[in-house]
Amino acid sequence: MTFPAIARDRVGNRLDPAYLAQWHAFYRGLIERYVAGAMSWTDAHNAMVSLGYRDQALKIELLELEKARDRQGHG
Repeated sequence: MTFPAIARDRVGNRLDPAYLAQWHAFYRGLIERYVAGAMSWTDAHNAMVSLGYRDQALKIELLELEKARDRQGHG
């Protein structure tokens, strides 16, 4: 069984470096917009999942759940 991250790394190693740099720039742009508040967490989560970044999408979801918990005073 090949893990998705390993498969993604193997494919990434065969991609054109310019294309890979463009892909990473798009990913960084998503994160920057989310952190700046210009993108909702659900939009950021869905964008990460659609790009195959499920681990990062889960981190965004957990961060938002922690924020909601802190707002309720349960943290």
